[in-house]
Amino acid sequence: MTGLKKGGGSLPFLLKNIMTSRKTDLLLFLLAAGWLASLVYFAGGMPPVIYNSQRFLSLLLLSGLVIIGLHRPVPALSSASGGLAGVILLAVLFVGVVTGRNWYFWREVCLILLVIMAARSVAGVRLIAGRQFDNAAMLGVPLICLGLGLIVLQSLFFYLYVGVLEWQLVFEAFFNVRYFSHLQGWSLLILPAASLYFHDAPGKRRLTLLVAALWWGLLFLSGSRSVLVAVIGALIGMWILLPALRKAWWLAVAWSAGVGLLFYLGLLWLIHLLGLTLPSTMTFGRDWAAAGGRWGIWRHVWEGTMTAPWTGPGNHLLSCGTGFVVSHEHNIVLLLAAALGWPVTLLIGALVVSLLYQGVMFCRSHPDNPVAVGLLAVWLTVLIQSLFTGNYITPISMLFCALMLGWTWGYFSTGEPGQVSPVRRSLAWALSGIVLAAVLFMMLVDIDMQHALIFQGNKIYMNFSPRVWAMGDDWCP
Repeated sequence: MTGLKKGGGSLPFLLKNIMTSRKTDLLLFLLAAGWLASLVYFAGGMPPVIYNSQRFLSLLLLSGLVIIGLHRPVPALSSASGGLAGVILLAVLFVGVVTGRNWYFWREVCLILLVIMAARSVAGVRLIAGRQFDNAAMLGVPLICLGLGLIVLQSLFFYLYVGVLEWQLVFEAFFNVRYFSHLQGWSLLILPAASLYFHDAPGKRRLTLLVAALWWGLLFLSGSRSVLVAVIGALIGMWILLPALRKAWWLAVAWSAGVGLLFYLGLLWLIHLLGLTLPSTMTFGRDWAAAGGRWGIWRHVWEGTMTAPWTGPGNHLLSCGTGFVVSHEHNIVLLLAAALGWPVTLLIGALVVSLLYQGVMFCRSHPDNPVAVGLLAVWLTVLIQSLFTGNYITPISMLFCALMLGWTWGYFSTGEPGQVSPVRRSLAWALSGIVLAAVLFMMLVDIDMQHALIFQGNKIYMNFSPRVWAMGDDWCP
């Protein structure tokens, strides 16, 4: 069992391994200055909605992570996985060049590279810090979840006080209840693992279990079907893939889910006591067969991919000539097939399966390792959820993805930290500079686009970046 290492604070150790270079300090300062200047310009006419704030904050933090990682060691992948990842990158570039994709395509490529490079930075810090990183992360995730949960509860109790109950109000801090469910998918099943990780620290163990119970209760309150299905599917997957998984992990999951259900029933009793009714949008009793209109979206996208199976019809498929008021395909496989074609999508699927297989084999060899088990459970949840919703495209989801991917990458990587060669360091600096410059340029262009959209037809539009359409019907190529 991996436990809490005695002695030495985790946070000072991590900070020592993050800020180590005057060049890094200077670049971070310039990045922050550029971001603040963009924010001032951005605030000159945009609707003051939380989604825009989340978008800029996410880009700032991801860019900062990329800069921090320029002097960190590069975590190793297996030769097969690393080679396949390189082939996929070349294939993506080939599709974009040959088909003459619009700038929206390249914006998404740059954002994906930004997330991957930020994850590389996190992995480098994990490779150096080792268990100290795990100590900080296993406590940090529950604290973040606790803070987010208290935001929802504060909003819920306020609107109960004024006698109004709608999901748009209760979850308004996240812009959309689906975005809250995305964060739950990225974190719910790491919490039972955290309680086992702190087996020799009773206070932290109780805290993580209570936060897990709160997270389950808010899942029931949100009525989010995607995360419920994903968590159940992940638990079934863990039972099948890891038959020797410790009973303590299952007990932690069962305890937190049971207490969370009791908490939810208590909220229902309070709502009934106040003479209010829980709206249907906050229950699981909606029409499951309709899948929220997803069948029609998926059918349209499938037919579109069949018109250009090798390279895909393009990532604008849902924004032009359709009646769908949606900004993405609500399915990661169809999204990739539309943007890149089926061959590249199958290559990406092969890479994911390969990495999952390596994780499962490691967990089978170390069934008592709570970090490995928790990370595997999270990725099973996220991958299943991505088949029904866009838990990979919202700003905060992208930030969580970078952090969890980096933690997983650093934890399962092979080899010891070493010096980065001058050639690889130069390439890293060059690629980072290109991506960061592209992201800043895209931010400024996006601001101009949103300013123009505000006044079209006397309606206020929202551009759902990092996906590219304002309500699914603008800026067709």
